[in-house]
Amino acid sequence: TALARLAARLTSRDHELLDCVHEHRVLTTHQIQKIFFTQPQATRRRLGVLRQLGALARFRPWSPAGSSPGHWVLGRAGAAVLASRRGVTVAELGYRPDTAISVCFSPRLGHLVGVNDFFADLHACARRSSGSAVREWWSERRCAQLWGDLARPDAYGRWQEDGQEVDFFLEYDTGSETIG
Repeated sequence: TALARLAARLTSRDHELLDCVHEHRVLTTHQIQKIFFTQPQATRRRLGVLRQLGALARFRPWSPAGSSPGHWVLGRAGAAVLASRRGVTVAELGYRPDTAISVCFSPRLGHLVGVNDFFADLHACARRSSGSAVREWWSERRCAQLWGDLARPDAYGRWQEDGQEVDFFLEYDTGSETIG
């Protein structure tokens, strides 16, 4: 019944959002707004609906001062939708609810959010500038699957501006990782 409710409620933007959250493991409310929305109220309202439907799950990591923004991961129903659209099982999609939410305890959470901030900012820049677009944004996990030991970037991207495209790798270095 949850999937039937979702089928009637999901927009094409919602499907893109679920794909993006699955690919990049975790996105903050601010990042989602920069990528998919223009207004904070509309962002929060839609994320609340997706949460109620089980498509997304939210957590807020502890912060020594103030509060952290909502951090969003793929929910069970969202995983079922993605798997169905791809013609695979949820297991073949690589989704496990315990693994999805475990990112909230990961020592790499700040690193993931930093990488995703960079690309969210690129999306926001592309929105403000006609002729610009983020054509590709691949996660570290996808890069590792494709290039193995040849290159281990934190992300791969393709930026388009004024009819020109450039491919690039991102290495997001906060000084917290030992590089061999």
